[in-house]
Amino acid sequence: MKTLSIITSTEYRANQPSIFTIVNGNYVGCLIYPSSRNYPELTYWNSAESSDSGRGFSSLEKSFSDDEIEKIELLQSVINSLNKLIPNQPHWEFISSSGFKIKRGKAYQDYKAKVQAQSLAVKAYFDSIKVYDQARTQAFDELRNILTK
Repeated sequence: MKTLSIITSTEYRANQPSIFTIVNGNYVGCLIYPSSRNYPELTYWNSAESSDSGRGFSSLEKSFSDDEIEKIELLQSVINSLNKLIPNQPHWEFISSSGFKIKRGKAYQDYKAKVQAQSLAVKAYFDSIKVYDQARTQAFDELRNILTK
């Protein structure tokens, strides 16, 4: 058995909190907060604020079996590998709907063509990562379940 400090962010009621910990010197779980703060020591989270001022983090000590620790590390490794396979999301430009007075002129037709082309590019990107994203989500959900048991 090994005891870990499970860190949970304080979020608004409708938001899902970030849950993470350190296992054998490495952060596991939702790494949004740790990565944005350059992976601080675990004690940092006792007084840190989350994304909203006045909202902090809670820490709870939980015991895990060696098999659970091994599974936690394996799931985080799977998540990290899948993240490397998913290309960065391209930057899509904001397409202004202004610049035309009537919806039958050349400016409007150009606007519609740009919107359609960008919509197809967005769909193609998300279709291309769908399998990896689903596998990553499944691994993360399983990891989250283990940490919150």
